[in-house]
Amino acid sequence: MTFDELIRYKALHFKYVSDNQGLTDMAAEGRIEHTIPMKNVCAMITQELFDELSSTCALLDISKRAFIEGALIDALAKADEALKREGVYEMLEARSSHSEAA
Repeated sequence: MTFDELIRYKALHFKYVSDNQGLTDMAAEGRIEHTIPMKNVCAMITQELFDELSSTCALLDISKRAFIEGALIDALAKADEALKREGVYEMLEARSSHSEAA
């Protein structure tokens, strides 16, 4: 490991620990009391994809919940960018304004 890699690792580790990901995992699993509203997201996936998810999370030492939550946050941000870029929100707003005027 190079010095740059070590410093980057330590910086990222500090950010991870500061975000209290472990506390969120424990709250989601019901191991601690919490007031954060939580919902379960369930989707059927292939065994192959599940096995890959499991092995990747084990290798990275990250919970499946944290991995999936991060992936969903990233995917939703990308979807929002695409909707804005393609003018979908403006189209919906124009339709809403038109139907309210009628």
